Amino acid sequence: PFQVLGLEASTREGYHLEVPIQSGGKEIEVKIKGIIDRIDKKEGRVRVIDYKTGKDEKDFASIESFKAPTRINKNKTVLQVFYYSYLFWKKHGDDQVIEPGIFNSKDLFKSDFNWRVVQKEPRKTGVPVLDFGPFAMEFEDFLKDMLTEIYDPEIPFDQVEDEMVCEYCPYKGICGR
Repeated sequence: PFQVLGLEASTREGYHLEVPIQSGGKEIEVKIKGIIDRIDKKEGRVRVIDYKTGKDEKDFASIESFKAPTRINKNKTVLQVFYYSYLFWKKHGDDQVIEPGIFNSKDLFKSDFNWRVVQKEPRKTGVPVLDFGPFAMEFEDFLKDMLTEIYDPEIPFDQVEDEMVCEYCPYKGICGR
């Protein structure tokens, strides 16, 4: 059995932050928030679950791999559930074991259904992420770096050189390609 801690948990439940970053030579606070599909507790672990309707990937190589523009489609779902896990971690701290997971609706009734996020290098056996805690500080640094870059007036938004990447890019509509 499990205990539901939240469904569609959002800013009302406190899943929002102000992240301090440097922009234009001064410190600014960037407001971020998220709506977490499901938070439950099972066997002493808090599970932060994101529901997906497709066959989204559940594996990633590293936090650093989230930065690779050529991997945006591969990593977007894990990045999202890590973001939600980060919001939960910031609100509740290190006293919880936070297990990020992805429920792909197309896989729910398969006998080999697995919802866990897996850290996996190419052509190697993956390791399930059973606790977000060891990733939390690196993810926080990644998030601050990305926000700093987005808010830096000196760094232009660049399109990728390989237009094949654009075919499935979720930002294709605002990019102009």
